[in-house]
Amino acid sequence: MLIPDGVYLTGTHPPYLRTVAAPTAPELQALVQRISERLGLHLERKESLVRDAESSHLDLEPGGGEDALSDLQGHSITYRIALGPHKGRR
Repeated sequence: MLIPDGVYLTGTHPPYLRTVAAPTAPELQALVQRISERLGLHLERKESLVRDAESSHLDLEPGGGEDALSDLQGHSITYRIALGPHKGRR
């Protein structure tokens, strides 16, 4: 896959590639958050996902960073439930 380091301006002839900086970590985090929310809403509309209003187990502590990620990865590798009332179960 070829990914350019910029965007093509089509108002010029020939089209001109204008370089842009890579997205920052906060920009990527905002993008992931937005995609997650939209995907969740889509799955709810398709009735493939049911929202659990009583508990939101995916709300990790702000700044959890590496410890939270390592914990989730560890549960994933061992096929264990990582969050919620059934945490630790297969």
